[in-house]
Amino acid sequence: MVELWELNISEAIEGIHNRSFSCVEMVKSSLSRTFHVEPKVQSFITITEQAALAAAEQADLKVSSGLSSPLT
Repeated sequence: MVELWELNISEAIEGIHNRSFSCVEMVKSSLSRTFHVEPKVQSFITITEQAALAAAEQADLKVSSGLSSPLT
């Protein structure tokens, strides 16, 4: 099975809007990968994990209520 962090943006949008997975799941997968590789690549100054998860929760609410846009 493909990990969520491996999806391209079109696949991620489709999966979220089809409710195959949530925005929170997508963000958690991406953060997990980031924390795994960051010591090697050192590409971030700050990782705002809590803000990313809060934004994902809000996006999930929009998706579930039918108020999402293509990039939600």
